[in-house]
Amino acid sequence: MTLFHGLDKEKPVVLYCKSGGRSAKSAQKMYDAGFKKIYDLEGGFSTWQSKKLALDLNE
Repeated sequence: MTLFHGLDKEKPVVLYCKSGGRSAKSAQKMYDAGFKKIYDLEGGFSTWQSKKLALDLNE
């Protein structure tokens, strides 16, 4: 079984973590595994919050 077993490589994936390092590494692994559309929150969630960018926490 692979790390990304069961995920559709044709569908977009959004990644984020606190500071951006782990999500960037994950994005590279997903790219190497053949995923087509990978969106990584550059600088992580902390940068997003420090710039006071909008958050919609409603589901």
